[in-house]
Amino acid sequence: KIVVVWLGGHALWWNDTTEFNLKQDVPGAQVLLDCGVPLVLIPVLGVTTSLLTTLPEIDAHVRGKGRIGDFLAERFKNCSDDHFGYSRVIWDISTIAYLLNPAAVSTELVPSPLLTDRVTWSKDSTRHLIRCASFVHRDAVFKDFFRKLAAAAGEQTQIKE
Repeated sequence: KIVVVWLGGHALWWNDTTEFNLKQDVPGAQVLLDCGVPLVLIPVLGVTTSLLTTLPEIDAHVRGKGRIGDFLAERFKNCSDDHFGYSRVIWDISTIAYLLNPAAVSTELVPSPLLTDRVTWSKDSTRHLIRCASFVHRDAVFKDFFRKLAAAAGEQTQIKE
C-alpha cells in the first residue's frame, strides 16, 4: 500500500551513480531497488539537473511571497557569495513536481537497475519494473511552483503559458 518516490542516483546511462542521497546508504538503496516495492526513481545527474534557477528569478518570483518565500529566497542567496552568472539546481522540487504535476516529469517503465557495490548501475532485463524519470520540464515545474507560492501568499499571478 505504498509507492516510493525517490530522488537518488544518476541517470541509468550515467557512468557512475555516486550522488549524495544514494551514496549515504548504498546497501539501503540496494534493498529499495531489489525489494519490488512500487518505485518512481527520479535520477539526479542527467535528469533533474535541468531544474536550474538564478537569484534574479528567485527575487522576482519567490522573495516577498510570504514567510516561506522569504526564507527560501534567503537560503538561495546565501548559497553563494557571487551570483554573477550563477545558477543553482533545486533538486528536491523534482519529487514534489512528479506528485503534483506529473506531466512535467517524463517517465518510463524500465527494469529495476542493479546497484553494484562499486556504485554503478548494471542492467538485467528480467527484473521487476519501476517507473524512472527520463526528463524534467524545467519551465513547467518552476511556473507551477511560482504560482502556488504566490497563491499561498494571497496573490494573483499573471504568468502566461
